[in-house]
Amino acid sequence: YLAYLEGDPGTRVLAVYLEGFQRGDGDRFLEAVRRIAGSGRPVLFYKAGRTREGSAAAASHTASAVGDYEVCEELARAAGAVVAESLDQFEDDVTTFTLLDGRLAAGESVAVLSNAGFEATAAADTLNGMRLANLAEPTRARLAALLPPGIVDVHNPVDATPVTPTAKFVAIARALAEDPGVHALVVAGVPATPFLDSLRRGEGHREDVEGENGLASLLAAFFRGTAKPVVFSVDSGALYDPLVTAMRRAGLPTFRRVDRATRALARFIGL
Repeated sequence: YLAYLEGDPGTRVLAVYLEGFQRGDGDRFLEAVRRIAGSGRPVLFYKAGRTREGSAAAASHTASAVGDYEVCEELARAAGAVVAESLDQFEDDVTTFTLLDGRLAAGESVAVLSNAGFEATAAADTLNGMRLANLAEPTRARLAALLPPGIVDVHNPVDATPVTPTAKFVAIARALAEDPGVHALVVAGVPATPFLDSLRRGEGHREDVEGENGLASLLAAFFRGTAKPVVFSVDSGALYDPLVTAMRRAGLPTFRRVDRATRALARFIGL
């Protein structure tokens, strides 16, 4: 399958869930990974059957030689595969590498935008090898004009606070993305604030998350307007599922926790 898909020009990201090999297939697999990775296309890899119990379960329905997990993982990584440690990570890799296909990060400097101080701190704690970008003075001036005066200082991560309205929140994201020292961006937020247009249209409020000025619509326009890698996080409950659905439908790599977003971005960059 991998060798066949290698020749398909429309296939940009290849994701492999593997339990084991038939004899001789391991070499063929690694050769295909090397060729595909060498062409600039990612091969995302998850190896199951990593424990005695898992190996027995795999052998019971595939009759494959599961082999030594650590050896397989290291050989795949050396061949150029992006190796996932869990199914959650594998799923996040598939989402991120697919939706960010064609975007390149010129370095490892990241900017983080949130409207909650705890989330900005959590993101800074989970950079996974990335480093916080030093914002240029013109960027800092733009942010100072957009942030609520007298509440927060201008620094990275940017804490926009819950009182920043939708249009300014997205304008802050755009200012960060246009900073030449910012190579990638995390846009996160806790949407449970009346200042963000983040609810589905309904009675009792005037919000429409997918309307022309809704948060999902404006974030989608921002995402399409930058070539830099950007991931998103929406840290709230079921009331904001329509926001997440709208963002994902628009092609935005969107997660429900900021640490998962930062991990996904770091892996996309290659850290």
